[in-house]
Amino acid sequence: MVADCLVCIEANPIDELGSVFHSNGRYRFNGVMRGFSIQADFSGSASREGVTMEKRLIRGHGLKRKVIMPKLILMRHAKSDWSHVAQADHERSLNTRGIRDAPLMANWLEEQQWIPDLILSSTSQRTLETGQLMTQCWQRQVISTATSELYLASPESILRTIKTDACGFEVVMVLAHNPGVSHFASSLADKIIQLPTAGLAVFDVSVKEWSDFRISSEVQFLEFMKPKSLQ
Repeated sequence: MVADCLVCIEANPIDELGSVFHSNGRYRFNGVMRGFSIQADFSGSASREGVTMEKRLIRGHGLKRKVIMPKLILMRHAKSDWSHVAQADHERSLNTRGIRDAPLMANWLEEQQWIPDLILSSTSQRTLETGQLMTQCWQRQVISTATSELYLASPESILRTIKTDACGFEVVMVLAHNPGVSHFASSLADKIIQLPTAGLAVFDVSVKEWSDFRISSEVQFLEFMKPKSLQ
């Protein structure tokens, strides 16, 4: 049971979170989880998914919420290879420029201290490769989840994915496609944002939970960055 419990919380390094103790069917967590300073007891099986465990803790007693503004990073995949004309769009890989640009953007995010806690990615090969090249640049673990809901997704699909899949994470990056991701960024910024390949836009979002996120939510547009600006 203790092993199950530790697996549940290894989304971030254990020494950043704290410790879990197990005794007589109950668990005690001391530390920090998803922006909460926690000293909490709870009971039940720890063999379920980590999200279930986290929700039990966060909704428990004795919690002190840190003052944190969730951040949303909207990014378009890096440049893909069009040399194989017969290849399906979903299967196209990155070209040389894309392989160069993805780590460039990852290093910039690290310099800004905006490394995401969670990457929500389209299932296309080019978005998956972009995410993999970026996470390889970071020294801490980042959770990556691929969903077909983000492949060539509309702004509405992007919003719906964030609301359902991002809960419990502070800094969330969506790795998707044009035109949807640029349209979504433009709606949030209230101005036209055209994301080039590997370009991104960063927002502070005034919501307590991602499930409360709406297009009409109060957001602050922080930054627009593209690879050409970093070369």
